[in-house]
Amino acid sequence: MLIASATEEMDIHQSCKGRPLPSGSDDTAKISRDLPVADGHAFRRRLGDEVHPSRSGGLDEALQLRQTGAGNVVQDDDGVRLTNFIRSPDGVRIAVDEAGAPQGTPVVFIHGIAQSRHVWRGVLTGPLAADLRLVAIDLRGHGDSDHPEGDAAYAGGDRLGGDLHAVCAALGLSRPIVVAWSYGGVVVGEYLRSHGAKGLGAILFAAAAVKVGKPAKALFGPAMLTNGRALMSEDPATYEAGARAFLGACAAGPIDASFLERSVSEMMRVPAHVRRALLGRSEDYSAELSRCALPAATLHGALDPVILPEMSEQIAALIPGTESTLLPNDGHVAFVEAPDAFLSAIRALVARRAAALDATPIST
Repeated sequence: MLIASATEEMDIHQSCKGRPLPSGSDDTAKISRDLPVADGHAFRRRLGDEVHPSRSGGLDEALQLRQTGAGNVVQDDDGVRLTNFIRSPDGVRIAVDEAGAPQGTPVVFIHGIAQSRHVWRGVLTGPLAADLRLVAIDLRGHGDSDHPEGDAAYAGGDRLGGDLHAVCAALGLSRPIVVAWSYGGVVVGEYLRSHGAKGLGAILFAAAAVKVGKPAKALFGPAMLTNGRALMSEDPATYEAGARAFLGACAAGPIDASFLERSVSEMMRVPAHVRRALLGRSEDYSAELSRCALPAATLHGALDPVILPEMSEQIAALIPGTESTLLPNDGHVAFVEAPDAFLSAIRALVARRAAALDATPIST
């Protein structure tokens, strides 16, 4: 059950009959939380009830909560609050979930390539929610965030880093801990390049890539090298086969079937132009990391077939005081394979962030 009023003010970017409103229109309507749409399904704005724009027949954009500040809040049975979309400086809407204690230490989770905020569902509904403010975002081009056209929307200037900065500003997140998984390392690197480290409190690099393209040639494992071409394919069948092979190889052991199928589903939502733009980048954020004095930690599976542990070793060498954990029996998804170690790494950073802020007041 949704915990909200019977009706909620929402933007309607397309009517149920498929007629678009004028661009920039302020027209709104109060509609019930269960809205019958043209194909007979009910629209429920929660993670468990998916109604994707591309599958709804009459809607080319999902109905969304009307933005007021950081957005109205809807809460589902698990305590995860879906906030409104937050606009990045270039107008791209970024979808955000929240959970936990609103006044707790903020922790922002960034997913990997062709995934979405759904991968953090177990974390957002787990023990960290007792006292921390947990935030998970969809990268642009992924999940429920906008999917703008053109390479420049993904690889030009401060795009991914700007999205992270916009989310933190809109939600009032003061010196958050950022948990960057896989391609999330690129987001952190871009943020540091454009905004510096002063807005962040600590960083957990969870099997994170801080180099991509040619600079990372020797740091990617067989799962990425073997399936990379398929992951950029425009052919749906080729892409799905590659996605299944890639995800099947991510973990060192068996992975929960429902998590795997949901992950495949999320990968299939990411258009080819987005995958090509992001996977085609060539970046090295070593210089930015070397200037970073934040509390940092790495968490990496020794059997990771996607990003080799040497990537985390390089991060630790660049950021003084980095605490490194190598998981001997795990692969690329430590938050699934070794959840206790993952949560412990975050807890340790919470303490280190607090100590650092005591030494250097947050106002500075």
